[in-house]
Amino acid sequence: MDNGLFETASFMPKSLQLPDAWVGHLPFAAWLTQQIEPKIFVELGTHSGNSYFAFCQSVVENNLPTKCVAVDIWQGDKHSGHYSEDVFYLVDTYNKEHYARFSSLMRMTFDEAVALFEDKSINLLHIDGLHTYEAVKHDFETWLPKLAPGAVVLFHDTEVHERGFGVWQLWAELKIRYPLCFEFNHSNGLGVLQFDASTENRLSWFGAGSGNQQQVKDYFAALGARQLECLQLKHLNSAVSIYQQEIPKLETQIGTLNLAVLQRDEQIADLGRVVAQRDEEIADLGQVVAQRDQQLKCFNQEMEARKLEITSLLNSRSWQITKPLRFISRLFLAHRERREQIRTGLLSSPRMMSPKKMVQRLLTGRQRHRLPNDFDENIYLLLNPDVASAGGDPVAHYLSTGCNEGRMFSLPMIQGGEEFTPERDTILIVSHEASRTGAPILSLNLVQHFAEHYNVVILLLGEGSLFDDFGRADAAVIMVPNKNSLHGIIAYLSNRFKFKYALVNSIESCAVLPALSRHQIPTISLIHEFASY
Repeated sequence: MDNGLFETASFMPKSLQLPDAWVGHLPFAAWLTQQIEPKIFVELGTHSGNSYFAFCQSVVENNLPTKCVAVDIWQGDKHSGHYSEDVFYLVDTYNKEHYARFSSLMRMTFDEAVALFEDKSINLLHIDGLHTYEAVKHDFETWLPKLAPGAVVLFHDTEVHERGFGVWQLWAELKIRYPLCFEFNHSNGLGVLQFDASTENRLSWFGAGSGNQQQVKDYFAALGARQLECLQLKHLNSAVSIYQQEIPKLETQIGTLNLAVLQRDEQIADLGRVVAQRDEEIADLGQVVAQRDQQLKCFNQEMEARKLEITSLLNSRSWQITKPLRFISRLFLAHRERREQIRTGLLSSPRMMSPKKMVQRLLTGRQRHRLPNDFDENIYLLLNPDVASAGGDPVAHYLSTGCNEGRMFSLPMIQGGEEFTPERDTILIVSHEASRTGAPILSLNLVQHFAEHYNVVILLLGEGSLFDDFGRADAAVIMVPNKNSLHGIIAYLSNRFKFKYALVNSIESCAVLPALSRHQIPTISLIHEFASY
């Protein structure tokens, strides 16, 4: 075994990078360079530079006149994986700093670079490009004319039989054609092939007849394993260094977090005190509420007692007997007030019924139509502006004619409308009734549509089964079954809701039109009964 093999054990590569597939063969690369002293060394496929820079380092350490060339596009392929521009930048920078005197990088394809070399000029060729059978065979046959007599060719990944790798297949063929060959099985396999060489340049342990091949394999496998351990140690040290740099930052963060925890603890303690104070206040308020509840209970009991007293008084015989007197008293007061208005010019009606005749007439009416308990004179005048403008007495008018006419004496009940949006305009929709028929159903559809954009008030001039449906349509619903009070109702609603416009559905609702016109409310009438009118 050559003496140079023992010296190779001391070889320590200066550039160790990932990936580590070639690291196990770096000692052999250094020894091979020393042994054959190539004039020209070419590597096809360099990636991060582990193999290439091992050859270059051996050139320097053995003071050889070798010219080294690395050919690669430095973009990767489907076997090595595609990588960023940073890989080429690191390789190029390292090459310029250490081996620029004899080493050059050719960033191009293998087929483009082959024309730049003379035939029979390359003494050492390393093929490590795309690893399919077709690609590696093409690379070997393309560069074969450039190999000098006795040249050595290296094929990496001869032991990989997956992912479409085909170097092993080509190597099986070449071993038959070229007897001077040797294969390492570690680190994905490395095939070493030497063309016919003189005894002086021939590697003595090449060929099947050499008896110490297994010793050589084991020797370089052991040296390669050591280099893999060195690479692992390098990355472990790098990771440790990074972690050590992170420790002060983490300690600072821990200190910040501990301070934040202390501050939060103080805030929690403050909040605990606030909660305790609130609990005391709630307990005090509970006592106040209990006291108020007791007072309210007493008040309600007193109210019930007063109601019983009032009921007893209203049902007493003396109250019933004096009821006509109280009524006549109101009539005389109203008569006196009207005479004063005529005297001062506020009223111009010259005809006045005498108090005696009025009493007789009203007493007769009183006997026929009892005045309702919830009768409100002011509201009666508001809802019946014709009575107010004539200066008539509301009580007398109701008893004499208003009751027979169905005049309203109290404000209509408005269902809904409490949640009207102030920013929206309000419109009025009028329907002649709420029956489940054509026109009222159309009115309901109109309410449902316009309620999405407006505050809607629906005025129903008649009853019907759709009343509850109108109430569920997000609208304010008003039922006015008697049309004699429409002027007053419209005046009241217009003053309260400030309508933007009114929509009157069906000719049956036409009774409301004069009132809308009088109060200058823009109105749209929907008339669709042409077959009936």
